[in-house]
Amino acid sequence: MSLITKFSGGKRVNYTTGGSYQRRCVGAALAYNLGPSWHLALMNKPYLNKFCKRREQLRLQKIESRKKLKARRRQPQNTDSYLHYGPNAQDALPDLPEKEFKSNMAKKLAELTKEAGNSVEIERQTIGQHVNP
Repeated sequence: MSLITKFSGGKRVNYTTGGSYQRRCVGAALAYNLGPSWHLALMNKPYLNKFCKRREQLRLQKIESRKKLKARRRQPQNTDSYLHYGPNAQDALPDLPEKEFKSNMAKKLAELTKEAGNSVEIERQTIGQHVNP
């Protein structure tokens, strides 16, 4: 156990991450069995250089893609095209000619005043409707 703690730097290890503790144990055992030259042997292999170069390329690509995203997000808003609001708004077009509109309005007002006079009769007709199926 002391070898593992020495290898991991005495840090607490999150055991839930897959294989993290296992890799630390294997690394500690290899470092103990093969001695201090094992670290140097790994560092001098060409694979590490390839890995570092690839890692740097990915980091630079990520930075470039973030720049593109930021530039794409900010688009200037067109503030001078509010045609439907304010003093530039167009007048609403009437749906009906003026004569038809006034005659329909008069009919509707007549119906409403007629119903207001018959409110007692309407009340009697609608009593108990909430109970009926």
